Amino acid sequence: MSDQNQHNEFAEESALGNIYDAKLVKRLLSLMRPYWWYISLAIAVLILVTSFDLVLPYITKDAIDNYIKVSGKKMVASQAIPGTFPLTGDTVLVDVARLNKGQQYQAGSWERQGKFEKASYYYFVPDSSDQAKKIIEVIGRKESLFQRYGDLYLIDYNDLKNLSPSEIAVLRQKDIKGVIDFGMLFLLLLAISFVLNFLQIILVQLVGQRFMHSLRQRIFAKLQSIDMSFFDRNPVGRLVTRATNDVDAINEAFVSVFAQLFRDVLLVLALMAMMLMLDVKLSLVAYLTIPLIAVWTIFFRIKARDIYRKIRVRLARLNATLQENLSGIRVIQIFQREKENIHRFGEINDDYLRASLQEVLVMSFFRPMVEIISAVGLALIIYCGGGKVMASTLSLGTLVAFTTYLRMFFRPIQELTESYTVLQSAMASSERVFQLLDEPSRIKKAEEPADIGRPKGEIEFKDVVFEYVPGEPVLRNVSFKVSPGERIAFVGATGSGKTTIINLIARLYDIKSGQILLDGVDIRKLDLRKLRASLGVVMQDVFLFSGDIKGNIRLNKPLSDQEVVDISRQVHADTFIERFPGQYSEEVKERGVTLSVGERQLLSFARALAFDPPVLVLDEATANIDTPTEKLIQDALAKLMQGRTSLVIAHRLSTIKHVDRIYVIHKGEIRESGSHQELLKKRGLYHSLYQLQLGGEPI
Repeated sequence: MSDQNQHNEFAEESALGNIYDAKLVKRLLSLMRPYWWYISLAIAVLILVTSFDLVLPYITKDAIDNYIKVSGKKMVASQAIPGTFPLTGDTVLVDVARLNKGQQYQAGSWERQGKFEKASYYYFVPDSSDQAKKIIEVIGRKESLFQRYGDLYLIDYNDLKNLSPSEIAVLRQKDIKGVIDFGMLFLLLLAISFVLNFLQIILVQLVGQRFMHSLRQRIFAKLQSIDMSFFDRNPVGRLVTRATNDVDAINEAFVSVFAQLFRDVLLVLALMAMMLMLDVKLSLVAYLTIPLIAVWTIFFRIKARDIYRKIRVRLARLNATLQENLSGIRVIQIFQREKENIHRFGEINDDYLRASLQEVLVMSFFRPMVEIISAVGLALIIYCGGGKVMASTLSLGTLVAFTTYLRMFFRPIQELTESYTVLQSAMASSERVFQLLDEPSRIKKAEEPADIGRPKGEIEFKDVVFEYVPGEPVLRNVSFKVSPGERIAFVGATGSGKTTIINLIARLYDIKSGQILLDGVDIRKLDLRKLRASLGVVMQDVFLFSGDIKGNIRLNKPLSDQEVVDISRQVHADTFIERFPGQYSEEVKERGVTLSVGERQLLSFARALAFDPPVLVLDEATANIDTPTEKLIQDALAKLMQGRTSLVIAHRLSTIKHVDRIYVIHKGEIRESGSHQELLKKRGLYHSLYQLQLGGEPI
């Protein structure tokens, strides 16, 4: 068998949605409408966080230009220039950090024209404070190093090395205080930014968790109300995935992508504006790297899509194989299939490993390449900006701020690109979840249900035709009538349609044509909950819920513990329950695996009796009970059936000898009906079935 055929049930998992589907996004946003207040607050906080991210490099720029690197160059000017310091005659001191944008661009032409002197000067204007007196003392001791122009003092940066550290500290006391003030402001803004980031993450996660809670609740409610034909078409594992993995994928996209998408887009636009504000030419140089990022991103998307598809398919195979082996572990160990199954799982696991390594390889190429492109952009900025700083046409603080903004610029671009697979997975998961939520129920509820009170138990089938698969009828024109309190049985070969009759009475499926009446009223006109509440069903394969024994008997029905004990004694379930250490509070493991088949069926008898239904359905209820246990419950069955309409499906014909009437079903049709003795006398299908069970012995 080929690998494709062996795992064709997972073809659905390989289908990926579009990277963006406006209709799906609109529906997702509609589900988030109850949380708009939280989302709006998160967006407002996000804008503040982004603002703080942009302000911090600008503060660094001001600290460098105003206090750390205070420098200017002498230049002969033909006219007054705002922002410069007049020295003597036409000579002025130019500090590019004090010039406006237009003058800074003019400084480039001044540099090319050779108007600037080569020497850079530290400058200051002493005030009338006590600190100024100390500065004057330093100047007096090293007068030859300083130049004075009115209140303005200059010292060549190269001459600062001739001052002692203590003299430099005195000279630059104002700068040191300014740097400390900027540092405190920087720390304060970082603290505020931390609080805002914390608040923003809390708000986004709060919305995400509540959204997942609400969506899972909707999915579970839908699965509880949908008709059985849907479950016939969809494996349980796939439906569990809808409420778990798919919801998680949608939430991951919301938290990791949609919540960050606004921030990243806002940050990129704001960064572009900030860089243009600092220096247009450097911004244009930085933007040269964007086409390289775009080309590399497109290539990554193509490769990532193919690899991600492979990973999803192989992960689905891995999970299915694991689930299958854990469910069938008893059979595996009994038939000594451990080695073969380990080998098969190993092959599937290796296949998943290879696909995962391909993803690692692509990501290993993508991230370093983005780093290389960003490094190229940074190198260009340092080359161009560094030359401008050396020529005094750009301040050092501006260059530092620009390089910081450039690094910030590439981060959201990389995050947006890497979010591609998350978005794609979320779109695919959203599509599958909404397909489930939009699944129409084939069981239509009555708009104005008829009220018949507590049913008497009269059941009638009138020319009922039913198909699980269109064109393949399971029941063909089935008609019969059961009077209140009457006991009837259905027998026939496997697949003849016996259990289908029970499913139709409970309206788990709707018939194609004909009528099913309860007390003379079409069951399609009755309230669905009341209809099913009137039925007590004991199945051959009993399902028990995790919990305790009394909880599985009462199934949330308000019964006292003593009533549970009395009901259990009527069906002799107390014979094994009271042997447990916890008795009626004994824990029941998943699916009741710690109980024998017979014990589980006795519990189902107690469960049916607890609900006191007017109609009792026994579907192969004694098929797996040993003979001694069967004898114990015969009188319990008699009590259980007393006063109730009872429908029995049985393969063991010896258990239905005393029912009022037996219907023989063959290929979806009622071929014979009558009592046990009447059917034996006819020597028809029932006679043949009875002989087969007796092994050919005389009747």
